[in-house]
Order: sequence, then C-alpha cells, then structure tokens
Amino acid sequence: MSAATRTAVVTGPTRGLGLECVRSLAGVPGWHIVLACRDEEGGRRAADEVRRDHPGASLAVVLLDVSSLASVRSFPDRLAAAGTTRLDALVCNAGVQVTRGPRLTADGYEVTFATNHLGHFLLVDRLLDRLAPGARIVVVSSGTHNPEWKTGMPAPRWRTFEALARPGDPERAEWAKSPGGTGRCAYSTSKLCNLFFVYELGRRLGAAGRGDVTANAYDPGLMAGTGLAREYNPVARFAWRFVLPLLTMLPGASTARRSGAELARLVYDPAYAGRSGLYVQIAREKRSSKQSYDEALAGELWRTSQTLVAQA
Repeated sequence: MSAATRTAVVTGPTRGLGLECVRSLAGVPGWHIVLACRDEEGGRRAADEVRRDHPGASLAVVLLDVSSLASVRSFPDRLAAAGTTRLDALVCNAGVQVTRGPRLTADGYEVTFATNHLGHFLLVDRLLDRLAPGARIVVVSSGTHNPEWKTGMPAPRWRTFEALARPGDPERAEWAKSPGGTGRCAYSTSKLCNLFFVYELGRRLGAAGRGDVTANAYDPGLMAGTGLAREYNPVARFAWRFVLPLLTMLPGASTARRSGAELARLVYDPAYAGRSGLYVQIAREKRSSKQSYDEALAGELWRTSQTLVAQA
C-alpha cells in the first residue's frame, strides 16, 4: 500500500458498522485511519483484525469516549500526540441504545442523547480547525427517525431539546407508554437530532466560507451484526442474531459488512466530492423525514447543544 496521505477519524470503530467501515477504508490506498474508541484494548484488537485483511493498513488507536465531554475536549491533544494534526474525514458513528434506564453520563446527561448527539456535536466543533480543504464529515443516523417508514420503533418526541438531556423530565413518563419504553424512544429521537445537526452544520459551514467541507448523513438500514441489541431481552437478542440475518435481502435491510463498505464510500468516493446535505440509505440517496429539514428546529437544537456543552 502507498504511504498514507489522508487521515480519517472513525468513532465507534471496534464492532459492527464502525469496524466494517474501517476495514473497507483500510483497503483504499493512501488512507490513515484513527480508531477513536473508549476501550483502547478493544481498539487494538479491532486494528489487528483489520490488518489481517489488509497487512499494510495505516491505523492508530486513540482514546475517545463520546459520552464524556471531558474526553471529547481532550481528544484533539491525544490526536496530536499520535501524530495527527490534519483531518480529511470525520465519521461520527458511535452510538448506544439502552433498554434499562435512563442512565446518566459523568456530565449528568442522559446517555443516549449524550452519546448519539451531544458528544459528536462537541467533537466536530473541536476538530473544525483541523479539517483540511475538501474534508468530509459523515454522521450516522437511522431510518428510525422517520415514523412513516414503519421501522417498528416509536416516533421521535420531545418537549424541549434540553429535556432530552434531563432524565427526570416529565416527558419521559409519556415515553414509557411507547412500545419498547423510554430507551427506544430516546434512540429514535437522537437519530432525528443527528439529522438536525448535520443539515445545520452544512448550512453553517457554507455561511462561514467553508463550504468545501461537506456534511452528510448515513443510514445503514436495518442491520444484522451490530452491538445495538446487546441490552435486549433474550428473545429479542435471539431474533436479532439469528432471524434478522435471514431478512437482509429485503429493501432497507443490510449487513454490517455491506453497510460499513457503503459508509466508507462517503469518505473516499469521488462521486461524493463537494456534495453536502445528503441522506444516504445504504447505497441510495433519498429524502429523510419532512421534519428533519425544519431549519428552525435545527437552529434550536444547535443553540441548546452549545449551552449544554458549556455547562458541563
């Protein structure tokens, strides 16, 4: 493999979609990939696995817990210590779905909102000045954000965006009445927040004269081979592990290997150069939910996120 000339950071790279994205990108000449993960030992195992497929891969493991705002704030220094000062791509993939909770992060915020949205919001802000011209930001969302697509998940709902970060908010009593309870509703709502964020980010980059840096959303589809079901009950885990893989030929369904490869394409494929504000589901560009394009709501989430990260 030729010497690495471009660098990508991938969060949540040790399993499922993130690992397969790293694996696919490692096969593209010229890329150095930073596995940004909260478990350094798990990161090293993932890197070793990727190197078995791509012996010449240029990989580094750098500690990052996106649920911790302190960890996010110190990440640029750890990145620099690992020899990376310029980035050509940032893949915001790390995510959680909890079924028991709610749970608090060290900052006192609900873990789903903090991990799936707020940590990545701050991470992008902290790395903006390191993004090279033409850099690409990809945020992993989910079709669960759109109730019209009948994913089986509850529709996104919130009273205020700040309430999403507060486990004690009365709105969560209403969430508990939804199928699957508060954890699944928190997840689908966080995936809508991902879209508000990425579309608003694209607009702000353009307004700041940095329109060469693109921001796009990726939907991996209903996907087997991920860790999102690790907290499900035994019956649901069995279905996720053994039944879902049988459905991967259906529209909107996929495997971690296939979806990870398509996610990597958003990083390196010339077909996506200079294009921003896209929603790509597996390998097809499409429109996300009507609500996801609401600029007023996106601006409100942005301002609330700024306040929340400043308070922690």
